[in-house]
Amino acid sequence: MGNIKTLDEWMEKFGKNGVNKFDLWREAMAELRQLHGDVWNGVRFFLTVNGIIVAAIFAVFAHYLTSQADVKAPILAGTIVILAGIGLFLTVIAVRILRKHRDYYLSILLLKTFLEKELGFYELDFQGINLSFPWKVDEEFVQKALKRPDKWMTSQRWRRGTISRILWMTYWFFIVLYVVAIIAKLHWTFAWS
Repeated sequence: MGNIKTLDEWMEKFGKNGVNKFDLWREAMAELRQLHGDVWNGVRFFLTVNGIIVAAIFAVFAHYLTSQADVKAPILAGTIVILAGIGLFLTVIAVRILRKHRDYYLSILLLKTFLEKELGFYELDFQGINLSFPWKVDEEFVQKALKRPDKWMTSQRWRRGTISRILWMTYWFFIVLYVVAIIAKLHWTFAWS
């Protein structure tokens, strides 16, 4: 196994069981579709939960502003701190999950790109369009990606103009919001004592 240096050598050795480059490429495409669905399911879940928590924090704060009893202030501040703490915890988990998904997505995308390059999809031209399929790496990045995959993946993780970057920034917005809420309410609680 250590002497195999190219995909063709590997396919020659192991391709006798009916596996070919096209089957590997098709599996990479299926994996990318699955990852795409997984990311959106996670986004829907975490953004919905964050929305509910932020709405609850504002509802508790609005209740404080309209209530007459000063005795409720520390209880309401504690409730806001607990809600913000839960939101902070869940959002940090969401960022970690998004990063894992993004890294895995980029590695599968790189594998698919490598297979498309081997199958000649980037070289075949049909009315000005090459045959590399959706979720492709632009030709300007292909050589960089194939030479230094680790460096390419790091540079692409939160690249501008990607949905992943927008999601990453959204999650960090929630993290900052929760930290500000916790600090403000802890200050507010100590001001009452």
